[in-house]
Amino acid sequence: MSPEELTKIFPPDTPVDRGGLKRNYDVKITINKNGYGRDCMRFAFLNKAHEIVEDFNYIRVSSLAIKCDRIYFLFSKEKDGKSRAFKRLHRKSEHVRYFTITPDPGIEEKRYRTEWLNHTYSIKYDGECGCYYIENEKEAKS
Repeated sequence: MSPEELTKIFPPDTPVDRGGLKRNYDVKITINKNGYGRDCMRFAFLNKAHEIVEDFNYIRVSSLAIKCDRIYFLFSKEKDGKSRAFKRLHRKSEHVRYFTITPDPGIEEKRYRTEWLNHTYSIKYDGECGCYYIENEKEAKS
């Protein structure tokens, strides 16, 4: 088959039209599987959140063991010793960074599933504690 014939069956790449779809949120939490077959929570940072995390390599996330309508994030350029509390920030693309955590089975895992999973959030800053956070608006209003 000649190169000309080959280009006819494989047309040149064309940009994907997403119909003007824009992601107008900063953080999204979805579910993944970890290497051991357990469910883990994946936090994707884009837009404003991506700009914030761009210069950092690690993140620490607050526990959901205590009932709370916020999840706090502490960012770091270096891992704090051998602490397992800091998770590596990965790069999905030039516009998206993410990390995953595997919550403890029980209360924390149930709260992620029922209160936080598959929702989108705006990232906010708490000047009092010096941390960024997302807020579960549904839980905060009730």
